[in-house]
Amino acid sequence: MVFRSLISSKNILSAFLLLIYFILTIVIANNCELTQHRFFSSLLGLSLPLFILSCGRIVACIAFLPLWGLISVHLYILSHYHKITYDICAAIASTDTHEALSMLHTVPLTPLLIACLASAGGAYLAQQAAALRHKRACLCLLILCSTFIYGLNRPLPHDITGHYTRAITYDPLRHAYIHNTAFETYLPYYINLPGIMGNTAVAASLKYSSMRGLPHQKPLSITAHHRIDPAITHASTPKERNIIFVIGESDLASHHTLYGYDQYNTTPEINHLSQLRYLCAIANAHSAASMTHHAVPMMLSFYSPTAQDKLVSEANLIELATQQGFQTLWIGTQEASSLYGSAYGYISEFSQHFIRPDRTNLPIIIPENNDDTLLPIVKTQLEALSKKQPHLIIIHLIGNHAAYTDRRTKNDQEALPHAGSYDQAVHHTDHILGSIIRLSQETLGQGTLLYSADHGEYLSSPEHGEHGIYDGGYDQYTIPVYIAGNNHLSYCRYANSLRSPHGDFSQLMEKYILLTMMGYTLSPTIVKNDALHDIVLHADGKAYPYRTLPQPRAPQR
Repeated sequence: MVFRSLISSKNILSAFLLLIYFILTIVIANNCELTQHRFFSSLLGLSLPLFILSCGRIVACIAFLPLWGLISVHLYILSHYHKITYDICAAIASTDTHEALSMLHTVPLTPLLIACLASAGGAYLAQQAAALRHKRACLCLLILCSTFIYGLNRPLPHDITGHYTRAITYDPLRHAYIHNTAFETYLPYYINLPGIMGNTAVAASLKYSSMRGLPHQKPLSITAHHRIDPAITHASTPKERNIIFVIGESDLASHHTLYGYDQYNTTPEINHLSQLRYLCAIANAHSAASMTHHAVPMMLSFYSPTAQDKLVSEANLIELATQQGFQTLWIGTQEASSLYGSAYGYISEFSQHFIRPDRTNLPIIIPENNDDTLLPIVKTQLEALSKKQPHLIIIHLIGNHAAYTDRRTKNDQEALPHAGSYDQAVHHTDHILGSIIRLSQETLGQGTLLYSADHGEYLSSPEHGEHGIYDGGYDQYTIPVYIAGNNHLSYCRYANSLRSPHGDFSQLMEKYILLTMMGYTLSPTIVKNDALHDIVLHADGKAYPYRTLPQPRAPQR
């Protein structure tokens, strides 16, 4: 009788669902960077589906839908990013509804339909397998709670401790930036509960912490730092009266004509400026990180892969420009008060004036993620600037960020009718950059413009791509860097002197070019040392010499 009950259809179906869940969660756990105890935590994780199956058929049917949905999301991330890192969990936590829907457009229809059918099928099987068993449900709930307590309190590996103590987020309750201890608090979930439960717990906890604020944390003051990096040895008269720093997004240099791309003319305006000898391109340039929330702060401060505390302990470039008498202005189409963007949002608010979709200190509204709406605001603000002072203007674009179809216009499609949406988005960024250069010439006169993407892009097709991939290779780091203006040749020569022994130009060296424009004298020893080591911060949170980055896996034979 007991044997018959054990081999009943419900138990067989339950065992099948648990086996599938265990296999999938162990696969996901083994592809989470830095995690430990994968098998043991995945085994404990079986208490979740078993608890659901013990709560009756209706609960099981309803609960298994989002559970299979979470599994599908994890598998989709793995298929594109190959690893699920802690930074990816934080990026998911900071994604709002608009961004989520925009990213959903990039998912091909076939895998989306498969995921929906799998979720519906899994919910149906769960409904057939479930039964109301109070004692087993209570036991599973006890194991589940104990698992989370274990995950949150087990000590972290020594080399991980302290890694995220400097994470900056915006506190919506007090309208201030803080050191968000939640990044460090919830890291044990990711480390000790690898897989579906750990990643979901991290994302949900970080999302909750960002929504409610952390009132016990001391706000970071937007006041001048007294400490100046030792790389600066002296300050004299600025060399440039007007400096415009344009930060691009997800821009792969190998899809620009000046970098050898000949399939389509993606950058006609940049090409024209080059032919007029008004612009030069820096070859073999790479970013310092493959994710925006690390790369942009490194472009504007002495924060680096091996010195992340300098973001808040030393004067950033906007402060240093102010000390040299520059009027400072930040205009951007990317919001910067989420978990993901707060680090560069913090820097932006050192500007005399800043205009972002989420926050501004001027009576101006700029829509999010639309560079076309930025141009009239740039024109108005440049015309309003005092002509008696030098100016530093930072313009942060949404550029070529996915979904690429949202970054192109009808003009781009007509100009490149046979190109993929990524190339059409590059063509549009070229138009935006050319327009900014013309506006600066018309309103400010002489000056120098530096354009640099925050990072490159790994393209899996002409329509789809990503960045922040553990083994995505060099494309997600390969960026275009342009210098335009009457004095561009001298700065291009200086940029070429800042290369590593391998001939690479690091994004970290751009700050030295900007500081030179501002009139600062730099320590040759420190600058040379930075170029010599050429360190980047990778998607797994580790610092690597650029030439030793994890590379794409060899194709299976």
